[in-house]
Amino acid sequence: MTDYYPRWLGPAVVAGQAPWPQALRFTWGQFLTSYTLHDSLWLGLYLESGQEGLLAIRWDTYWTNGRVPFPGSTVATWPILLCRLTQLAQVQIALAEDGIADAESSPTVPAEENADPLCRTVISAHDGTIASFVHSSTVTFLCLSAEGKHLSHSHMSHGLTPLCQRA
Repeated sequence: MTDYYPRWLGPAVVAGQAPWPQALRFTWGQFLTSYTLHDSLWLGLYLESGQEGLLAIRWDTYWTNGRVPFPGSTVATWPILLCRLTQLAQVQIALAEDGIADAESSPTVPAEENADPLCRTVISAHDGTIASFVHSSTVTFLCLSAEGKHLSHSHMSHGLTPLCQRA
């Protein structure tokens, strides 16, 4: 059986081997309007140089109503959602469990015209503990199968208008 934390994930994150040219960019708000992280699992946050971070989530795609393939109830077969956060200004992690109940994101201040405002994204666990991030409103999303293969844009961009086609 595949691990909840697959062996390929470390090299994909640390060595930059993930297929980032195939990623899409949205705001968290756009993403959360069409999708949910409900019942997904927190795998980790990897801080990078230059105020960047990479959030890894074992995504329970059951709740996508078929827009992203749901491989079944075995957690180890769920896709991995990588979310690249830029302009990280604040990170607070106080999660006592890895099961995600909900996520929300909103601007910290009103957006100025042609500006990329900072947003606060809060991920809540089922026990009420949270992880909170203040970051650029634009997030780069990459959805990979349990085996580390890129899932088609047609799955992830369904109902969303990308800020740009490629990251």
